[in-house]
Amino acid sequence: MNLWLALIKGRFVLFIVSLILLGSLPLFAQEPQETQDASPPRSFVVFASTSMDSIWFDSLWYNLGRLSRLRELYRWVPGKKSEAESAATTDDRPDVNLAIGESEVQACRRWAALHDYSFILVLQREADTGPELVRISYRVVDVISGQERLSGILEDQIPNERDLQEIFWLPLMAELDTLEAQKNVGLLTVRALPGTKVIGLGSDLPLIDESGEAIVQITIPGTYRWKAIVGGMATASGIISLRESPAELNISQRQSSSWTLEAGALMGQFGDFWVSKLFAKEQYWLGFGLQQYWIGINYPSPEDPFPYSQPVISLPMIQPGLSLGYRFFDDTSFLRPYLSALIMARLNTSLMMLDPVAPMVIYGNGGLEWRLFRSVAFFAETSTAYYPLSMGRFLAASKVGINRALSNYLFAEDWFLEFPIFRLGVRYFL
Repeated sequence: MNLWLALIKGRFVLFIVSLILLGSLPLFAQEPQETQDASPPRSFVVFASTSMDSIWFDSLWYNLGRLSRLRELYRWVPGKKSEAESAATTDDRPDVNLAIGESEVQACRRWAALHDYSFILVLQREADTGPELVRISYRVVDVISGQERLSGILEDQIPNERDLQEIFWLPLMAELDTLEAQKNVGLLTVRALPGTKVIGLGSDLPLIDESGEAIVQITIPGTYRWKAIVGGMATASGIISLRESPAELNISQRQSSSWTLEAGALMGQFGDFWVSKLFAKEQYWLGFGLQQYWIGINYPSPEDPFPYSQPVISLPMIQPGLSLGYRFFDDTSFLRPYLSALIMARLNTSLMMLDPVAPMVIYGNGGLEWRLFRSVAFFAETSTAYYPLSMGRFLAASKVGINRALSNYLFAEDWFLEFPIFRLGVRYFL
């Protein structure tokens, strides 16, 4: 009995193992693979001159339809003669002088880019070299790159209808069959003001021409941060995400700011006002302004003598002057550090003359500008003030015992240096 049970168990185990092995055979067997062409399908815009008769074009269309990996065909119809011109023409021979201009090809390419075509096939009926000969030139333009991929001439005896349908176009079809459409590459049509330079789209985009648009070859899918630069206009910027081709980018551009109005507070106490002319897309400026000490906010300490013990302080001094500055980064940055220099005359309004203690002051400034809105920016800066041709000891004596400003100073007989001096304010861009 035990022997039979052992045999039965052994056969059962052998049966299970056989099933497992048979089931695993498909995993190791090489299944027949379907023949798939990894190359993307191709599409053509056919641009034939009006000198080609319809019978020639129909036979060409028939042969194009037999190409492998063909996605789509489209016929681009060039400009035709007016009815008056057609009526005045008595010669039935095709007009071989209607050459296709490059501007027409570019217009065709822009349309093809917007409709996701791969190539433009341009055909032109040339002047016949003999009474029984026909001559047709052709070229193929890559829609993405704009480069000519193929060119040549078909020249043969005028075929009969059957040969035209079956044989005449075979050399051209053989060449077209070698063309490969590009993978993961799309077309982006950029529209902006003529002369605009667009950067950041992952390719060398030419300047926008007089038509106001340009076509760029770009990898898809992808996300791109772009900038558009043109003279006299503010730099435009943005982010575009591309998932399919073709795509369009319409850039809105505005006039660059030419002037700023600036209001500040020196050490948070004394107000000033400046008007500045901007250059090079707000990068440089030249300004004229006035620092006044007639009225200010005071921060007294118990030890300060009168009048420095009052919350409002008034001093008989104004300082008109000129400023020159430079902003780092371009006008699309919302944080822009800058450097500037100021030279100001010190007018004592009590004496109605230049201040005899310090007739002038020169500031060296470094600041940071925060562009909160397109036309409004806040700024904070720190400065060093240098008083040349001054009575340094008198200026130093005026600081003793007065804590209205958190600054340090150095001095000599004929100069005085004060640092750091802080200033806050706001700028309006016009």
